[in-house]
Amino acid sequence: LIVTPALIWLLERFAGPVRTAPGLKPGPHAALRAAAPYAAVVCVYALLRILLLPGPEFDIRPPGMTPARHVLSQGLTALAAIPALVAQSVWPARLSVDYVIPRVQGWQDPRLLLAGALAAALVAAARRWARPVPVAALGLIWAAVAALPTLRWMPLAGTYEMAERYLYLPLMGVAMTFAALLARTQTGSRRRAATALAAALALAFGIRTYARGFDW
Repeated sequence: LIVTPALIWLLERFAGPVRTAPGLKPGPHAALRAAAPYAAVVCVYALLRILLLPGPEFDIRPPGMTPARHVLSQGLTALAAIPALVAQSVWPARLSVDYVIPRVQGWQDPRLLLAGALAAALVAAARRWARPVPVAALGLIWAAVAALPTLRWMPLAGTYEMAERYLYLPLMGVAMTFAALLARTQTGSRRRAATALAAALALAFGIRTYARGFDW
C-alpha cells in the first residue's frame, strides 16, 4: 500500500506516462489507475487480517524507560540499521537467521551520523545523475523508497530491525543504477572492464546465494 504507489509514481516521474494494461490510454497517473484493483485486494486482505487475527503488541519496555522514550529509541535504532543494510547489500559475507541491531541510547551514536552521511550521499548522487543518467537516479530513489518502510520504526513484537528478505525490492533499484552507469561506458577498454566487473559480481553473488540456500 505504501511502496507500490510510490514506485509507480517514480516511474511516471522519470519515464513519463506509460500504458500498463490493454485498453488503458496513456495519461497522467495511468499506471496508478491500472494498479487500483490490486490495491483494493490488498486493502480487503488487510481488513480481514485485522478482524480475524490478534493485533500487534509492543515489546516489553526496558526498566525505567517511558513509553515515549521507548518509541523514540526504536525509531533511532531503525535509522541506525541503515548502515548495516547497506553493508549487507554490498558485502554479504556474514549472514544470519536473526540479525540483532543494538539499541540506540542517544543522538551521539556514530551509526546515526553514518546513516545521515549515507542519506546525504544518496541525495547528492541522485541530483547529480538526474539529467545525464536519469535511470541511475531513479534506481537510487527506488532503493530508498523501497527500504524505508521495512525498517522497524515501532517497537512491535514479532518484527525485525533487519532481514535479508527486506532487501529484495531495494536491490532492484541498486541493480538499475549499476546497469545504467554500466551502459554509459562508451570506450572499448572501459566497457570491457565494466562488463568484467559486472560478470564477476554476478558470479560471486550467485555463488553466495546458492550457498545460502542450504541454511534454509
